[in-house]
Amino acid sequence: MAIAKEIEAARGLVSVYTEDGLLARIRAADFRKHPLERGESFDEDAWQAAVAASQEEPCRECALDMLERSDKSSRALRQALVRKGYLPGTAEKTAARL
Repeated sequence: MAIAKEIEAARGLVSVYTEDGLLARIRAADFRKHPLERGESFDEDAWQAAVAASQEEPCRECALDMLERSDKSSRALRQALVRKGYLPGTAEKTAARL
């Protein structure tokens, strides 16, 4: 279990911090689906799994849009998806599929 120490929103992204530091930086839309409150105790793995499941299809669509505009290596695609607020595991899985 972890405690949400800080939650910061900026530029359409929400950063969630626990006592161990930054846990995730995700899209605000995903945070609205899986909200946390400052001081809330939660299961990190379960929360990240729920966020990842809801990100799969939007991440794939975003990746396809990016690839339509220009070719990208798998690494560049993964990094771009993470910058857009997709969890690293979701971005990795999506880049590997494409």
